[in-house]
Amino acid sequence: MMTSQSSPKNTFNSSSTPNDQPIETYMTVDATAGFQNSGIFLKQGQRVVLEPEGRIHLAVAQIYNRAEYIKPLIIKHSPSGTFAENIQRQYSQLDLDDKSDKNIFNRNWMGPEGESVDSDFLNDCKLRTDLNWGTLLAIVMPKDNFSSQTDPFEVLKNQGELQTGQLLHVFKKKEDFVADRDGWLTFIINEAVNSQYSPSEKSRVYYEALKKAEQSLSGDYYHKIGSVPLVWFSDNVGAFRVKVTYSK
Repeated sequence: MMTSQSSPKNTFNSSSTPNDQPIETYMTVDATAGFQNSGIFLKQGQRVVLEPEGRIHLAVAQIYNRAEYIKPLIIKHSPSGTFAENIQRQYSQLDLDDKSDKNIFNRNWMGPEGESVDSDFLNDCKLRTDLNWGTLLAIVMPKDNFSSQTDPFEVLKNQGELQTGQLLHVFKKKEDFVADRDGWLTFIINEAVNSQYSPSEKSRVYYEALKKAEQSLSGDYYHKIGSVPLVWFSDNVGAFRVKVTYSK
C-alpha cells in the first residue's frame, strides 16, 4: 500500500475514469483481533477512500476501575451534608495513593488517532512504535491465507517480508490511498505484540517468557494464557467502523 518504511506518507491519486462507479461498503475492525481482511481486493494503482469512526479502549479493567471511583469522588468533593450517611458509607473513598493495577485508570476511550500514553514496559512491542496506542492501521496483503488470530508479525513475514513501516495510519475523517500492490485491504489496531518474528528484542523475550509460563500452567483448568502473540489484545474492547469507497 506504500513503500517507505521510515517516513510513511499517505498517497492520493486525483485522476479517475468518468465511467467509474464508486463502490461503498463498511468494515468493522475489532480491537481484540489481529489482521482483519476486509474482503476487498485492490489492484495496484487503485484508489481507495477510508472514513473511520468509533472508539476503542485498550484496558477494560481501567473502565471498571474508573466507574468504581466516580461516585466516591463526587461525594468527597461535594459540600458537607450533600449526601446521607448511608450513601457515604456505601461509597466510601477509595485509596488513590495505591498505584496498583486495581485502581489505575489513566487510559481513555480513543478514536482512530489512538492515545499517547506510555506503557511501563510494552512501548517497544507496538506494531508501529512511532504511532499512538490504538491507532487504526491499514495495509494491502498480497495473499488471503491468514487469520485474525495469527501472530501479526508472522503474517507480515509470510506476505513477502512486509515491514511494519508499511502499515498506514488511518485516523483522519477521510483518508485517500493508492494501492502499491495487488492484494486484500486489511486492518488492525496499533497494539503490543509478543512475537518470535518481531524486530523488537523485548517482544521476542516476552514471547519466550510467556511460552514458558504457558507450559507451566499446562493442565491448570482455571488459568489459560491464550494466544501469546495477541495476549495484549485480549483486554481491549470496542471497534472501529470504516466506510470504504473504491472503484473497480
